[in-house]
Amino acid sequence: MEEVRRHFGYTVDPKDERFQELLAKKEKEQKKAMKEARKLEKQNRNLERLQSKEGKSSQESKKESEIDD
Repeated sequence: MEEVRRHFGYTVDPKDERFQELLAKKEKEQKKAMKEARKLEKQNRNLERLQSKEGKSSQESKKESEIDD
């Protein structure tokens, strides 16, 4: 409510159409931010998983080359 007052510069009735529009816009922005955060988190998990696979692969290839010697 305080945020809406700061946006308009005066107190707005929660039943007012402008208040409802601003509230809907704010909720949409929050959903978008949450979606973006989840997307970044997923990318980081995938990157970590790929890096750990690469690390295991390089260790295995080292072991195989040592065995061949």
